[in-house]
Amino acid sequence: MMSKSKASRAGKNTNDKASPQADKPKTPTFWLGVVTLLLVVAYLVPGLTGHAPVTQDEANTFGVVSSMLETGDVIVPKLDGEPFVANPPAYYLTAAGIAKALDGSVAAPPGLSALGVTSLTLPPEDAARLATGLYALILFGFTVLLGRAAWVREGRNEGQGAIALLVLIGTLGLLLSAHTMTPEIALAAGVAMALYGLAIAPRRVLWGGVWLGTGIGLAFLSKGLLGPAILAVSALLVLLFRDWRSGRYLRALIVALIFALPWLVIWPYLLFERDPALFHAWLWDSNLTNYMGNYLSGEAQSGAASAEYWLRTWPWVTFPASILAVLSLVFRLPTVMSSNGVRAALVVSVVGWLMLLYAASAQYVYALPLLAPLAVVGVGAVTVMPRWVARPVHLLSFLLFAAAALLLWGLWGYHMLTGQPYQSELLAQYVQTGGEFAWQPIAFVGAALLTLLWFWVAMKFRRARAGALMVWPAGVVLLWGLVSLLHQPWLESVKI
Repeated sequence: MMSKSKASRAGKNTNDKASPQADKPKTPTFWLGVVTLLLVVAYLVPGLTGHAPVTQDEANTFGVVSSMLETGDVIVPKLDGEPFVANPPAYYLTAAGIAKALDGSVAAPPGLSALGVTSLTLPPEDAARLATGLYALILFGFTVLLGRAAWVREGRNEGQGAIALLVLIGTLGLLLSAHTMTPEIALAAGVAMALYGLAIAPRRVLWGGVWLGTGIGLAFLSKGLLGPAILAVSALLVLLFRDWRSGRYLRALIVALIFALPWLVIWPYLLFERDPALFHAWLWDSNLTNYMGNYLSGEAQSGAASAEYWLRTWPWVTFPASILAVLSLVFRLPTVMSSNGVRAALVVSVVGWLMLLYAASAQYVYALPLLAPLAVVGVGAVTVMPRWVARPVHLLSFLLFAAAALLLWGLWGYHMLTGQPYQSELLAQYVQTGGEFAWQPIAFVGAALLTLLWFWVAMKFRRARAGALMVWPAGVVLLWGLVSLLHQPWLESVKI
């Protein structure tokens, strides 16, 4: 007869196998989702409004939006009264529409009216910048969907979508562009949308085609031919994989073409009808020559210059998503190559970076549409990160961001006590160290809450394998919040 102790152990083991708790992921998925949502809000809200244009490119973008509001011309973007067809008008039109809706002419909803708010009003530059927040939310949403589609296996959801978004939020190249007026953020949203459609197209014909086609259209109407070129080449290259060599994928491509055509045809046709010379300038100068000028001219010098630029810029623009993506390929290659979502993200990444390396011009914002694919591939490394790696990374990240936060709080305290900015030759290389720092209670409370949120995340998830790495994106959110809330005069004078 089995002893009581053995029977007890046997019963316990049997119950563990049968119990859902036995399959419960080590990272608490519920709290992971809650914290990710909090970090998205904390990431987007500070710095999105309340300041003048930060960079010259942002000032130019706002100039185009202002011209669109003044003239009502949505076909030919203008800057200082002159045609500015470097980019199609999707981002400018969105920003102008939001600015028009928040200029005080629209009545407030009934709930706000009861509080004495009669109309919704924001300064034009703040209202226009909300377009960046809108496209960032689209980018974030499709990053989550793509992360889930790529990594969820047999219904086991361990927060892969949230982890993909956290990796993206923690990537340095996105930070400034997610808070300034730039058409490239709409391009990134379009590419993420299309990539999700490409990943699910072999098994979901209709929705795969809808998202692929709409994403291609949004990418085109935001930045021109760059995004559609990357996606079109990728849509052909995935035929190398068996899952895409089917009639279902062909039907999805037909659906995608139907949904993409209005975006691809209507505005170019209207521009050509308005002025063929402007259409030629947009097509050749802002697109073909800009990205393929070295091939069209037979010279490789500009391409070599772009390659040299990206070799210098790529490490910090893609950090840490690129490192996690490489680790994912090294340690989870069989899983990577069995997932349609990861394979599609890899194809888009390779095609996109090759195009940028050999393009005739280079700017770091061109990398924005390629950050989400890297983040999705990098999920594989996060979810299998051993504790002996995760814990030192957690500790080093905690010390780094704690020191940086103490420095920013200390500088703010110095400003408040002395009434003048801290003077430093090192700071003067990046910002104008003048300006007035005034006591702002709301900014102080917001900065304090962000600090507490970061500390809670660092303590709450320090033992979980994947969760231990949350201290990095939470730290990025913290430092951006402290800079934009406590040191706004420096943010407006940043030298970029």
